[in-house]
Amino acid sequence: MKLTHISVIGLLMVAGLHGKVDAMTVNEAYNNLIFFQAASNEGDYCENKLNIQALPALKKWQRQNDPVLKRTINTIEQHLMTDKGLSKPEVRLELIS
Repeated sequence: MKLTHISVIGLLMVAGLHGKVDAMTVNEAYNNLIFFQAASNEGDYCENKLNIQALPALKKWQRQNDPVLKRTINTIEQHLMTDKGLSKPEVRLELIS
């Protein structure tokens, strides 16, 4: 089995095993955000570099976990406003940069 196929299988297994992520603390929220971004990057890599159809599975997983992503972002926004003293517009800029 090629290394690229192993990577894709690994990605899908991780997404399947960790199909539900949950943001309960600020650290967990940051970990969730990294996890969501990594899954998105891997899906794009599989599609664009390896020519392996991965985006339909990724999009399905993202739809299933959209409430968790929203909770994750809300947790991080609250942290940045409460603990770091940023305003709502500053938080938005911080999240997109």
